[in-house]
Amino acid sequence: MKKGIILIDYPIYTYLFCPIVDEYAKHLIRLDANTSNDDIKKCVEENDIRYIIIGYDMRYINNPLPDMGISVLFNGGDPGRRLNGDILKEIYMKNHCNGILTHNYCSIDPYRDYFSPSDIDVFHFKYCFDMEINTNYGLDKVFDVSNTGKFSRYEERRQIHSLFSNYEDLNYIRIRQNREEMKNRDGGIQYSKNINQGWFSLGGCMQPDDVGIYKGKSISDTFPKNIEIPASYSCLLTTEWGDREYLGFKDGVNCTIFKTSRDALRKVLRLLDDKDKLERITKAGYELVHKNHDVKKVVPDLIKRIEKKYL
Repeated sequence: MKKGIILIDYPIYTYLFCPIVDEYAKHLIRLDANTSNDDIKKCVEENDIRYIIIGYDMRYINNPLPDMGISVLFNGGDPGRRLNGDILKEIYMKNHCNGILTHNYCSIDPYRDYFSPSDIDVFHFKYCFDMEINTNYGLDKVFDVSNTGKFSRYEERRQIHSLFSNYEDLNYIRIRQNREEMKNRDGGIQYSKNINQGWFSLGGCMQPDDVGIYKGKSISDTFPKNIEIPASYSCLLTTEWGDREYLGFKDGVNCTIFKTSRDALRKVLRLLDDKDKLERITKAGYELVHKNHDVKKVVPDLIKRIEKKYL
């Protein structure tokens, strides 16, 4: 019996979320985010649907869902920039939402205060991946540091690229991943293999506007790369982020955290001279994310919590 609908709206993770829903949440109906409201309503009526999960997409502002008398949950994503904007709240209000999914534990209390404790349920949806795709392929380490991220709005990433690419004793490579290739399983495998070939890979690089302050504490997004990189058996090189301690990441234990680009270079060079320690850090990061961020565990647990509340 189908109980819910999930509207897939984020194409870069299509290769990930579609198999997740089909295999690990079989009583959900998967629809494209562009499905018409009439077809969604028809699906709800024909299948006695009890709840819908929507994503962060302008479609839900310009063409919001009608009130169908069922629960609607909004996958709100990261809290830093969006928490202070009106777009998130507009999506929430226009689509008659009564729950939010957030990828960040640190944003649960701010979300509740931002709306109203009596009006909103918040569910922590940890970033999770298919650990058969994101894994250790046992490939030789052919470069010291890889950078698979975009530069468009990340000044720290640009600074690291400039510094690392001009440092003669460092084998640094920027890997450009075609977004279309990432829409299928083979693209996901190749992406993981690219990461697997480096001793380090550059993860999230926080900008000032990525970070919010709530009651004296930093709130910021957990970049998906901060899970993908250790999952692919490369040492995560990243800045601080809000959920780091909650998720169990520790500098020098299972990841490498830097404050500036020069600090990143110093730490990388030091660990490249101590491969035994670097191997221990990489292995610990790999074991951490494979234990806690596997879709086979995270998604069924999330659906169970949602249905306990709404069914």
